[in-house]
Amino acid sequence: MSQQSGHAALAGHAALVTGSTRGVGRAIAEAFAAAGANLVLHAEAHSAEADDALAACRAHGVDADFVAGDLGGPHA
Repeated sequence: MSQQSGHAALAGHAALVTGSTRGVGRAIAEAFAAAGANLVLHAEAHSAEADDALAACRAHGVDADFVAGDLGGPHA
């Protein structure tokens, strides 16, 4: 299997990245976007950081959306 590099490596794929508005989660989201993956970004609540992360990912020419919610609780 050959390795692809750059924007085409994940083209046609999608990823859900939790905790994606800051820190490691955001870095992962931006790396996936740079590799061509469409994204669903997630955080517990919507914020200006979410808007910034969406814009940063979309700047790579991929589709990106945001969902908010608690994924860690017993009723999540």
